[in-house]
Amino acid sequence: MEVVVNVRKYFDEENNEIRVITEINNVDYINKALEFLGYSVLHKLEQLRYALRKLFRRHKVLYEFVNFKYTGQHHPDDRDFYEVCNGFRQFLKDKFNVEKLIDLAERDLQWFADVIALRLRWILQQYEKNRNIDITVQSKLIFSPLPTEQKTNIRKIDVELANAILITNNQAYKIQLLPLNIKSFEDLISQATDSLHQMYKLQLQAHVNALQSQIQKLQEELEKTRVEAFIQGLKTFEVVKKLGWTIKDCQLYYTRKIQCKFIKYEDRVYKIPKQYKNKFYIKGIKIPLDATVTKAYAEQAYHCNVDSNGQICLGSLEGKQLFEVLQKLPETLKTLNLDSAFDNNAKKELEDIIDNEELEEVNQVWEA
Repeated sequence: MEVVVNVRKYFDEENNEIRVITEINNVDYINKALEFLGYSVLHKLEQLRYALRKLFRRHKVLYEFVNFKYTGQHHPDDRDFYEVCNGFRQFLKDKFNVEKLIDLAERDLQWFADVIALRLRWILQQYEKNRNIDITVQSKLIFSPLPTEQKTNIRKIDVELANAILITNNQAYKIQLLPLNIKSFEDLISQATDSLHQMYKLQLQAHVNALQSQIQKLQEELEKTRVEAFIQGLKTFEVVKKLGWTIKDCQLYYTRKIQCKFIKYEDRVYKIPKQYKNKFYIKGIKIPLDATVTKAYAEQAYHCNVDSNGQICLGSLEGKQLFEVLQKLPETLKTLNLDSAFDNNAKKELEDIIDNEELEEVNQVWEA
């Protein structure tokens, strides 16, 4: 009984990738042995990683079979021999200084061919040990495309191609078939290499042109977005201006004086007595020009919610979007909030008012 293991490394044109496969003769007989011993069966043409998975099951079995000193980094108990597994990738690095099977050198692929051949001999010996059958297992390494019957997507060159046109994203090319003046096999290789280089340059240029077209489109879209954002900004500024705000020294500045009307104390709201009507106020509110508001200041104020440095207590408006604060802050500051007041003269006077004056309670929705 002779079993031959071939290793084929080829370019899969349909999927545009390099593949490494094993080809094994007498596969029907081998599969009987594999099924009998509890292994998965092989196909006549089997990708190398699948052949390793079926014949060794786990990394540890392969490592011990070839006397490789493994560690936990090599994931000995994993089952997948695909390079996506970090353990098997580490094995390829340590053993062959590569990370993928397709990057293995010829001598290294021969190593895998030999290992599979040895593994099959061991499996068949286990299967045939009582039948006294002589088993010979060989290994080969062949760099070649798949057999012709596997390449059904390849067709012969037709003279009709002389009239064919190649169309890219923004250019069209006419394909011409020209006779070659070939005197030797070396001439053929040289001319084929030059043609491949030229083809690569054309493909690269087509790719560059496509990218440049995309960049131009993105630039146009960006410019359009900028214009739209500018127009929207102007519209928003008009609204903000109507609310009493303007831009001054890179800050939003409230142009109106705020006269306080209410006092909030222990979650209840009262009208300010008439005799104190014009005493509590804020003037010259300034807010940094930013998307969200975390700070606000007043140039002048007699207000329990403004400290000695002019910083305003924003309450629940802190961290809100700029436009929302511009809308709500002036109205909010018309109420003197003793429940979150700074320790200042305005607070002390308001506490005296609470203690000594008869106040009229109002039903007001509190927002900050």
